[in-house]
Amino acid sequence: MASPRNRYHFDYVKAYGKDIGSADVVFPPDDVESIEINGHRQRGYCGHVGETGKSSDGLYYRVHLSDYTFWVDPSDYHELMDFLHDRQKTAIEVVERHRLERDEYNQRHAKQLLAGVNADPITDDIYWCYIQGSPDADLQKKFAKLTSAIAKKCDEHGGRLYKTAAKSAKYAIMADYRYYTDDNFDYRRESGYKVVTLEQAVNYMGLQKLWDDSVIQARLNEHAKVLARPRQSAGTSITLTLPDISQTIADKTQNTISVSAKKERVKYPPRKPVAYTPPTEKPMASDAAPAKKERVKYPPCKPVAYTRPAEKPMASDDTPAKKKHAKYSPRKPEDDTQPSANPVATESTPPTEPAAAIMAAYEKNPKGYTLQIKIIKVLAPLLCVMAAVLMLVSPIVSAIFYLFGVALSTIPRTFKEKQSDQPVTPPYKRKAVIVAVVFLILWLILCVSI
Repeated sequence: MASPRNRYHFDYVKAYGKDIGSADVVFPPDDVESIEINGHRQRGYCGHVGETGKSSDGLYYRVHLSDYTFWVDPSDYHELMDFLHDRQKTAIEVVERHRLERDEYNQRHAKQLLAGVNADPITDDIYWCYIQGSPDADLQKKFAKLTSAIAKKCDEHGGRLYKTAAKSAKYAIMADYRYYTDDNFDYRRESGYKVVTLEQAVNYMGLQKLWDDSVIQARLNEHAKVLARPRQSAGTSITLTLPDISQTIADKTQNTISVSAKKERVKYPPRKPVAYTPPTEKPMASDAAPAKKERVKYPPCKPVAYTRPAEKPMASDDTPAKKKHAKYSPRKPEDDTQPSANPVATESTPPTEPAAAIMAAYEKNPKGYTLQIKIIKVLAPLLCVMAAVLMLVSPIVSAIFYLFGVALSTIPRTFKEKQSDQPVTPPYKRKAVIVAVVFLILWLILCVSI
Protein backbone atom coordinates (compact mmCIF):
# COMPACT_ATOMS: atom_id res chain seq x y z
CA MET A 1 0.00 0.00 0.00
CA ALA A 2 2.94 2.36 0.48
CA SER A 3 5.19 2.31 -2.54
CA PRO A 4 7.34 5.39 -1.75
CA ARG A 5 8.09 5.84 1.88
CA ASN A 6 6.42 9.25 2.05
CA ARG A 7 3.21 8.25 0.19
CA TYR A 8 0.32 6.44 1.88
CA HIS A 9 -3.30 5.64 1.31
CA PHE A 10 -5.68 5.84 4.28
CA ASP A 11 -9.25 4.57 4.28
CA TYR A 12 -10.33 7.39 6.56
CA VAL A 13 -8.83 10.84 7.28
CA LYS A 14 -10.00 13.74 9.44
CA ALA A 15 -8.46 17.20 8.88
CA TYR A 16 -9.12 20.21 11.11
CA GLY A 17 -12.13 18.45 12.64
CA LYS A 18 -13.75 17.68 9.25
CA ASP A 19 -14.20 14.19 7.81
CA ILE A 20 -12.45 13.68 4.47
CA GLY A 21 -12.89 9.95 4.05
CA SER A 22 -10.56 7.88 1.92
CA ALA A 23 -7.52 9.86 0.76
CA ASP A 24 -4.01 9.61 -0.72
CA VAL A 25 -1.56 11.41 1.55
CA VAL A 26 1.93 12.56 0.58
CA PHE A 27 4.49 13.98 3.01
CA PRO A 28 6.75 16.26 0.88
CA PRO A 29 10.41 15.58 1.67
CA ASP A 30 11.42 19.17 0.85
CA ASP A 31 8.98 20.75 3.32
CA VAL A 32 8.41 19.11 6.69
CA GLU A 33 5.75 21.69 7.57
CA SER A 34 3.33 20.79 4.76
CA ILE A 35 1.25 17.82 3.62
CA GLU A 36 -0.58 16.85 0.41
CA ILE A 37 -4.06 15.31 0.64
CA ASN A 38 -5.50 14.13 -2.68
CA GLY A 39 -3.06 16.38 -4.54
CA HIS A 40 -3.72 19.56 -2.54
CA ARG A 41 -0.79 20.85 -0.49
CA GLN A 42 -1.60 22.43 2.87
CA ARG A 43 -0.05 22.99 6.25
CA GLY A 44 0.88 19.71 7.92
CA TYR A 45 3.21 20.26 10.86
CA CYS A 46 4.71 17.07 12.26
CA GLY A 47 5.99 18.49 15.53
CA HIS A 48 3.33 16.52 17.41
CA VAL A 49 2.90 12.81 16.64
CA GLY A 50 0.74 10.53 18.72
CA GLU A 51 -1.68 7.62 18.60
CA THR A 52 -4.77 6.66 20.60
CA GLY A 53 -4.97 2.93 20.06
CA LYS A 54 -7.33 1.12 17.75
CA SER A 55 -10.57 2.33 16.27
CA SER A 56 -13.93 1.25 17.65
CA ASP A 57 -14.20 -1.60 15.12
CA GLY A 58 -10.65 -2.79 15.90
CA LEU A 59 -9.51 -2.67 12.25
CA TYR A 60 -7.31 0.45 12.28
CA TYR A 61 -4.79 2.33 14.41
CA ARG A 62 -5.58 6.02 14.98
CA VAL A 63 -2.48 8.19 14.41
CA HIS A 64 -2.58 11.93 15.13
CA LEU A 65 -0.62 14.92 13.88
CA SER A 66 -1.25 18.47 15.06
CA ASP A 67 -4.36 18.97 12.88
CA TYR A 68 -4.95 15.55 11.33
CA THR A 69 -6.06 12.06 12.30
CA PHE A 70 -5.34 9.00 10.13
CA TRP A 71 -6.98 5.59 10.39
CA VAL A 72 -3.93 3.40 9.60
CA ASP A 73 -4.00 -0.20 8.44
CA PRO A 74 -2.04 -2.48 10.83
CA SER A 75 0.27 -3.53 7.97
CA ASP A 76 1.38 0.12 7.50
CA TYR A 77 1.42 1.10 11.14
CA HIS A 78 5.07 0.46 12.06
CA GLU A 79 6.47 1.83 8.79
CA LEU A 80 4.36 5.01 9.12
CA MET A 81 5.32 5.57 12.75
CA ASP A 82 9.04 5.18 11.94
CA PHE A 83 8.68 7.69 9.10
CA LEU A 84 6.75 10.20 11.25
CA HIS A 85 9.31 9.79 14.01
CA ASP A 86 12.15 10.81 11.67
CA ARG A 87 10.03 13.60 10.18
CA GLN A 88 9.25 14.88 13.66
CA LYS A 89 12.93 15.23 14.49
CA THR A 90 13.49 17.13 11.25
CA ALA A 91 10.53 19.42 11.97
CA ILE A 92 11.97 20.25 15.39
CA GLU A 93 15.29 21.14 13.83
CA VAL A 94 13.59 23.36 11.21
CA VAL A 95 11.58 25.20 13.84
CA GLU A 96 14.66 25.74 15.95
CA ARG A 97 16.54 27.11 12.94
CA HIS A 98 13.64 29.49 12.18
CA ARG A 99 13.64 30.67 15.75
CA LEU A 100 17.34 31.43 15.66
CA GLU A 101 16.93 33.34 12.38
CA ARG A 102 14.08 35.35 13.86
CA ASP A 103 16.09 36.16 16.96
CA GLU A 104 19.00 37.33 14.82
CA TYR A 105 16.65 39.46 12.73
CA ASN A 106 15.12 41.05 15.83
CA GLN A 107 18.49 41.72 17.40
CA ARG A 108 19.74 43.42 14.23
CA HIS A 109 16.64 45.60 13.92
CA ALA A 110 16.77 46.54 17.60
CA LYS A 111 20.29 47.88 17.13
CA GLN A 112 19.25 49.82 14.02
CA LEU A 113 16.26 51.37 15.83
CA LEU A 114 18.36 52.50 18.77
CA ALA A 115 21.21 53.78 16.57
CA GLY A 116 18.88 55.74 14.30
CA VAL A 117 18.12 55.18 10.65
CA ASN A 118 20.16 56.72 7.83
CA ALA A 119 17.55 58.78 6.02
CA ASP A 120 18.02 60.66 2.75
CA PRO A 121 18.52 64.47 2.74
CA ILE A 122 15.29 66.44 2.26
CA THR A 123 14.79 68.89 -0.61
CA ASP A 124 11.74 70.56 -2.14
CA ASP A 125 11.08 67.32 -3.95
CA ILE A 126 9.53 66.19 -0.65
CA TYR A 127 6.29 67.78 -1.84
CA TRP A 128 6.03 65.00 -4.41
CA CYS A 129 5.63 62.08 -2.02
CA TYR A 130 3.50 59.30 -0.61
CA ILE A 131 3.11 58.01 2.97
CA GLN A 132 3.96 54.39 3.71
CA GLY A 133 2.23 52.73 6.71
CA SER A 134 0.53 54.37 9.70
CA PRO A 135 1.25 54.81 13.42
CA ASP A 136 -0.52 53.18 16.38
CA ALA A 137 -4.33 53.04 16.61
CA ASP A 138 -4.57 55.67 19.36
CA LEU A 139 -2.79 58.20 17.09
CA GLN A 140 -5.04 57.77 14.06
CA LYS A 141 -7.07 60.98 14.60
CA LYS A 142 -3.94 63.12 14.87
CA PHE A 143 -2.43 61.27 11.94
CA ALA A 144 -5.49 62.02 9.76
CA LYS A 145 -5.21 65.76 10.51
CA LEU A 146 -1.48 65.67 9.82
CA THR A 147 -2.03 63.90 6.50
CA SER A 148 -4.48 66.61 5.42
CA ALA A 149 -1.98 69.30 6.39
CA ILE A 150 0.81 67.57 4.39
CA ALA A 151 -1.47 67.33 1.35
CA LYS A 152 -2.26 71.05 1.63
CA LYS A 153 1.45 71.88 1.86
CA CYS A 154 2.16 69.82 -1.23
CA ASP A 155 -0.57 71.64 -3.18
CA GLU A 156 0.79 75.02 -2.10
CA HIS A 157 4.27 74.14 -3.42
CA GLY A 158 2.99 72.74 -6.71
CA GLY A 159 3.41 69.13 -5.64
CA ARG A 160 1.10 66.31 -4.71
CA LEU A 161 0.60 63.79 -1.93
CA TYR A 162 -0.09 60.39 -3.51
CA LYS A 163 -2.14 57.74 -1.79
CA THR A 164 0.14 54.90 -2.90
CA ALA A 165 3.63 54.42 -4.31
CA ALA A 166 3.30 56.29 -7.64
CA LYS A 167 5.95 56.67 -10.33
CA SER A 168 5.78 60.48 -10.10
CA ALA A 169 6.52 60.45 -6.36
CA LYS A 170 10.03 61.45 -5.30
CA TYR A 171 9.96 60.66 -1.59
CA ALA A 172 8.57 57.84 0.53
CA ILE A 173 7.59 59.01 4.04
CA MET A 174 7.68 56.14 6.55
CA ALA A 175 4.92 56.66 9.13
CA ASP A 176 5.32 53.46 11.21
CA TYR A 177 8.19 53.81 13.71
CA ARG A 178 8.61 50.00 13.82
CA TYR A 179 10.12 50.17 10.31
CA TYR A 180 12.69 52.90 11.02
CA THR A 181 15.51 50.48 10.12
CA ASP A 182 18.15 50.45 7.40
CA ASP A 183 16.77 47.20 5.98
CA ASN A 184 13.31 48.69 5.32
CA PHE A 185 14.71 51.99 4.01
CA ASP A 186 17.04 50.18 1.60
CA TYR A 187 14.10 48.16 0.29
CA ARG A 188 12.27 51.39 -0.64
CA ARG A 189 15.43 52.89 -2.17
CA GLU A 190 15.66 49.91 -4.51
CA SER A 191 12.31 51.08 -6.00
CA GLY A 192 13.82 54.51 -6.78
CA TYR A 193 12.44 56.59 -3.88
CA LYS A 194 14.20 58.75 -1.33
CA VAL A 195 13.12 57.65 2.15
CA VAL A 196 12.61 59.79 5.28
CA THR A 197 10.75 59.42 8.55
CA LEU A 198 7.43 61.11 9.22
CA GLU A 199 8.99 63.26 11.95
CA GLN A 200 11.69 64.52 9.56
CA ALA A 201 9.03 65.48 6.97
CA VAL A 202 6.96 67.26 9.64
CA ASN A 203 9.97 69.32 10.79
CA TYR A 204 10.84 70.30 7.21
CA MET A 205 7.25 71.40 6.42
CA GLY A 206 6.82 73.26 9.73
CA LEU A 207 3.95 71.15 11.08
CA GLN A 208 5.41 70.50 14.55
CA LYS A 209 2.20 71.68 16.26
CA LEU A 210 0.27 68.77 14.78
CA TRP A 211 2.70 66.00 15.73
CA ASP A 212 4.67 65.22 18.89
CA ASP A 213 7.83 63.36 17.92
CA SER A 214 8.80 62.76 21.58
CA VAL A 215 5.91 60.27 21.95
CA ILE A 216 7.06 58.41 18.83
CA GLN A 217 10.66 58.29 20.07
CA ALA A 218 9.57 56.85 23.44
CA ARG A 219 7.54 54.13 21.77
CA LEU A 220 10.39 53.36 19.37
CA ASN A 221 12.80 52.80 22.29
CA GLU A 222 10.30 50.54 24.04
CA HIS A 223 9.81 48.49 20.87
CA ALA A 224 13.56 48.14 20.42
CA LYS A 225 13.92 46.77 23.96
CA VAL A 226 11.25 44.16 23.25
CA LEU A 227 13.04 43.04 20.07
CA ALA A 228 16.38 42.85 21.83
CA ARG A 229 14.99 40.62 24.56
CA PRO A 230 16.19 37.00 24.03
CA ARG A 231 13.50 34.41 23.30
CA GLN A 232 15.35 31.30 24.51
CA SER A 233 13.37 31.29 27.76
CA ALA A 234 10.11 30.87 25.87
CA GLY A 235 11.28 27.52 24.51
CA THR A 236 9.49 25.72 21.70
CA SER A 237 5.83 24.94 21.34
CA ILE A 238 6.54 21.46 20.00
CA THR A 239 5.20 18.53 21.98
CA LEU A 240 7.26 15.45 21.27
CA THR A 241 5.08 12.39 21.74
CA LEU A 242 6.69 9.17 20.55
CA PRO A 243 4.59 6.02 20.77
CA ASP A 244 6.07 2.75 21.93
CA ILE A 245 6.35 0.76 18.72
CA SER A 246 8.73 -1.92 19.96
CA GLN A 247 6.02 -4.50 20.27
CA THR A 248 4.70 -6.34 17.29
CA ILE A 249 1.13 -6.34 16.11
CA ALA A 250 0.67 -9.81 17.49
CA ASP A 251 1.89 -8.72 20.94
CA LYS A 252 -0.48 -5.73 20.97
CA THR A 253 -3.36 -7.90 19.91
CA GLN A 254 -2.55 -10.43 22.61
CA ASN A 255 -2.31 -7.67 25.24
CA THR A 256 -5.65 -6.27 24.16
CA ILE A 257 -7.27 -9.66 24.41
CA SER A 258 -5.72 -10.34 27.81
CA VAL A 259 -6.85 -6.97 29.18
CA SER A 260 -10.36 -7.18 27.81
CA ALA A 261 -10.84 -10.84 28.63
CA LYS A 262 -13.53 -11.48 31.21
CA LYS A 263 -13.27 -13.87 34.13
CA GLU A 264 -14.79 -17.23 33.26
CA ARG A 265 -17.88 -18.12 35.20
CA VAL A 266 -18.06 -21.39 37.09
CA LYS A 267 -20.31 -23.77 35.19
CA TYR A 268 -22.63 -25.73 37.40
CA PRO A 269 -24.44 -28.89 36.23
CA PRO A 270 -27.93 -28.14 35.00
CA ARG A 271 -30.72 -28.69 37.44
CA LYS A 272 -33.00 -31.63 36.76
CA PRO A 273 -36.69 -30.84 36.81
CA VAL A 274 -38.50 -32.36 39.77
CA ALA A 275 -41.45 -34.60 38.95
CA TYR A 276 -44.77 -33.02 39.86
CA THR A 277 -46.64 -34.80 42.63
CA PRO A 278 -50.26 -33.78 43.13
CA PRO A 279 -51.16 -33.03 46.75
CA THR A 280 -53.07 -35.68 48.68
CA GLU A 281 -56.62 -34.81 49.63
CA LYS A 282 -57.12 -34.57 53.36
CA PRO A 283 -60.38 -35.78 54.89
CA MET A 284 -62.52 -32.90 56.14
CA ALA A 285 -63.23 -32.67 59.82
CA SER A 286 -66.69 -33.47 61.14
CA ASP A 287 -67.31 -29.91 62.22
CA ALA A 288 -65.89 -28.40 59.07
CA ALA A 289 -68.14 -26.24 56.93
CA PRO A 290 -68.95 -27.45 53.42
CA ALA A 291 -66.83 -26.09 50.59
CA LYS A 292 -69.79 -24.35 48.93
CA LYS A 293 -73.06 -23.46 50.47
CA GLU A 294 -75.98 -24.85 48.54
CA ARG A 295 -78.49 -22.31 47.33
CA VAL A 296 -82.05 -22.79 48.47
CA LYS A 297 -84.39 -23.36 45.57
CA TYR A 298 -87.72 -21.66 45.89
CA PRO A 299 -90.77 -22.53 43.82
CA PRO A 300 -91.40 -20.20 40.88
CA CYS A 301 -93.78 -17.34 41.45
CA LYS A 302 -97.10 -17.52 39.69
CA PRO A 303 -98.19 -14.44 37.71
CA VAL A 304 -101.03 -12.46 39.26
CA ALA A 305 -103.92 -11.61 37.00
CA TYR A 306 -104.32 -7.88 36.19
CA THR A 307 -107.52 -6.33 37.48
CA ARG A 308 -108.64 -3.08 35.83
CA PRO A 309 -109.65 -0.38 38.32
CA ALA A 310 -113.34 0.49 38.49
CA GLU A 311 -114.37 3.68 36.72
CA LYS A 312 -115.89 6.43 38.83
CA PRO A 313 -119.15 8.00 37.65
CA MET A 314 -118.81 11.29 35.69
CA ALA A 315 -120.17 14.57 37.00
CA SER A 316 -123.43 16.03 35.72
CA ASP A 317 -121.60 18.59 33.48
CA ASP A 318 -119.71 15.79 31.65
CA THR A 319 -116.37 16.81 33.11
CA PRO A 320 -114.18 14.50 35.10
CA ALA A 321 -114.13 15.09 38.77
CA LYS A 322 -111.10 16.93 40.00
CA LYS A 323 -109.31 16.02 43.13
CA LYS A 324 -109.87 18.58 45.78
CA HIS A 325 -106.75 19.96 47.39
CA ALA A 326 -106.60 20.98 50.97
CA LYS A 327 -106.71 24.69 51.51
CA TYR A 328 -104.07 26.09 53.81
CA SER A 329 -104.09 29.46 55.40
CA PRO A 330 -101.24 31.82 54.36
CA ARG A 331 -98.18 31.61 56.56
CA LYS A 332 -97.63 34.62 58.71
CA PRO A 333 -94.11 35.82 59.59
CA GLU A 334 -93.12 35.35 63.20
CA ASP A 335 -91.91 38.93 63.44
CA ASP A 336 -93.90 41.57 61.56
CA THR A 337 -90.97 44.00 61.68
CA GLN A 338 -88.63 41.71 59.61
CA PRO A 339 -89.53 40.98 55.96
CA SER A 340 -89.26 37.47 54.62
CA ALA A 341 -85.95 36.35 53.12
CA ASN A 342 -87.39 35.71 49.65
CA PRO A 343 -90.28 38.08 48.99
CA VAL A 344 -92.53 37.08 46.11
CA ALA A 345 -93.22 39.83 43.57
CA THR A 346 -96.88 40.28 42.82
CA GLU A 347 -98.42 41.52 39.64
CA SER A 348 -98.62 45.06 40.99
CA THR A 349 -94.87 45.13 41.89
CA PRO A 350 -92.89 46.87 39.15
CA PRO A 351 -89.80 45.03 37.75
CA THR A 352 -86.54 45.97 39.45
CA GLU A 353 -83.97 44.88 36.83
CA PRO A 354 -83.21 47.23 33.89
CA ALA A 355 -83.82 44.45 31.37
CA ALA A 356 -87.22 43.68 32.90
CA ALA A 357 -88.09 47.38 32.88
CA ILE A 358 -87.10 47.62 29.21
CA MET A 359 -89.31 44.68 28.27
CA ALA A 360 -92.20 46.07 30.30
CA ALA A 361 -91.96 49.37 28.43
CA TYR A 362 -91.76 47.50 25.12
CA GLU A 363 -94.89 45.47 25.89
CA LYS A 364 -96.90 48.61 26.62
CA ASN A 365 -95.95 50.37 23.35
CA PRO A 366 -93.92 48.17 20.95
CA LYS A 367 -93.78 50.60 18.02
CA GLY A 368 -92.97 53.64 20.13
CA TYR A 369 -90.28 51.85 22.10
CA THR A 370 -88.66 50.49 18.93
CA LEU A 371 -88.46 54.03 17.63
CA GLN A 372 -86.88 55.12 20.91
CA ILE A 373 -84.23 52.39 20.59
CA LYS A 374 -83.29 53.62 17.12
CA ILE A 375 -83.03 57.21 18.38
CA ILE A 376 -80.84 56.09 21.30
CA LYS A 377 -78.46 54.29 18.91
CA VAL A 378 -77.83 57.64 17.19
CA LEU A 379 -77.90 59.99 20.16
CA ALA A 380 -75.70 57.97 22.56
CA PRO A 381 -72.49 58.16 20.42
CA LEU A 382 -73.15 61.84 19.64
CA LEU A 383 -73.53 62.58 23.33
CA CYS A 384 -70.21 60.81 24.11
CA VAL A 385 -68.38 62.74 21.37
CA MET A 386 -69.82 66.10 22.45
CA ALA A 387 -68.96 65.37 26.09
CA ALA A 388 -65.37 64.44 25.13
CA VAL A 389 -64.98 67.72 23.23
CA LEU A 390 -66.53 69.83 26.01
CA MET A 391 -64.26 68.11 28.52
CA LEU A 392 -61.53 70.52 27.48
CA VAL A 393 -63.64 73.34 29.02
CA SER A 394 -65.37 71.63 31.94
CA PRO A 395 -63.85 68.20 32.63
CA ILE A 396 -66.03 67.04 35.55
CA VAL A 397 -69.45 67.98 34.15
CA SER A 398 -68.57 66.68 30.70
CA ALA A 399 -67.36 63.38 32.21
CA ILE A 400 -70.82 62.92 33.81
CA PHE A 401 -72.53 63.50 30.44
CA TYR A 402 -70.03 61.09 28.84
CA LEU A 403 -70.95 58.34 31.32
CA PHE A 404 -74.63 59.06 30.70
CA GLY A 405 -74.03 58.56 26.98
CA VAL A 406 -72.22 55.27 27.66
CA ALA A 407 -75.15 54.09 29.80
CA LEU A 408 -77.61 54.97 27.02
CA SER A 409 -75.51 53.04 24.49
CA THR A 410 -76.04 49.81 26.49
CA ILE A 411 -79.88 49.91 26.19
CA PRO A 412 -80.16 48.69 22.54
CA ARG A 413 -78.03 45.61 23.16
CA THR A 414 -79.89 44.78 26.37
CA PHE A 415 -83.19 45.07 24.50
CA LYS A 416 -81.94 42.83 21.69
CA GLU A 417 -80.68 40.12 24.09
CA LYS A 418 -83.89 40.18 26.09
CA GLN A 419 -86.03 40.06 22.98
CA SER A 420 -84.16 36.97 21.65
CA ASP A 421 -84.35 35.17 25.05
CA GLN A 422 -80.59 35.27 25.50
CA PRO A 423 -78.83 35.81 28.84
CA VAL A 424 -78.32 39.51 29.42
CA THR A 425 -74.65 40.50 29.75
CA PRO A 426 -74.03 43.03 32.55
CA PRO A 427 -72.82 46.41 31.19
CA TYR A 428 -69.56 46.33 33.15
CA LYS A 429 -68.58 43.05 31.41
CA ARG A 430 -68.99 44.40 27.87
CA LYS A 431 -65.80 45.22 25.95
CA ALA A 432 -67.20 48.41 24.42
CA VAL A 433 -68.10 49.78 27.85
CA ILE A 434 -64.65 48.92 29.26
CA VAL A 435 -62.90 50.60 26.32
CA ALA A 436 -65.12 53.69 26.66
CA VAL A 437 -64.41 54.00 30.40
CA VAL A 438 -60.64 53.58 29.88
CA PHE A 439 -60.74 56.27 27.19
CA LEU A 440 -62.67 58.53 29.57
CA ILE A 441 -60.07 58.14 32.30
CA LEU A 442 -57.12 58.84 29.98
CA TRP A 443 -58.85 61.77 28.28
CA LEU A 444 -59.96 63.22 31.64
CA ILE A 445 -56.36 63.07 32.96
CA LEU A 446 -55.09 64.80 29.83
CA CYS A 447 -57.76 67.54 29.98
CA VAL A 448 -57.16 68.22 33.68
CA SER A 449 -53.39 68.41 33.14
CA ILE A 450 -53.85 70.89 30.30
